[in-house]
Amino acid sequence: VDEVVGIMQDNIQKVMDRGERLDTLQVKTEDLQQQSSNFKRGANRVRKQMWWKDMKLKIILGVIVGLIILFILSKYTEIKYFLIKLKKKSLILLIK
Repeated sequence: VDEVVGIMQDNIQKVMDRGERLDTLQVKTEDLQQQSSNFKRGANRVRKQMWWKDMKLKIILGVIVGLIILFILSKYTEIKYFLIKLKKKSLILLIK
């Protein structure tokens, strides 16, 4: 009987130890879940910041390219206008 009581006490001790380990595991799981939630929020924040940074760069480059195109077109139209005037003057000189 003493042997059975000893085995039962060992089994009860093992169940209690297992319960403590399960409690510890549950606490660690909750902490990990909280950390993963914080990480997800931080990752989304960084992703949005990088998207805005990338978009700002694209907008700035687009504006610069647009200004360059406008500058080139304005110079081209000035040259074309100058050549048309020059042709008119030379035609007038040829007619006289």
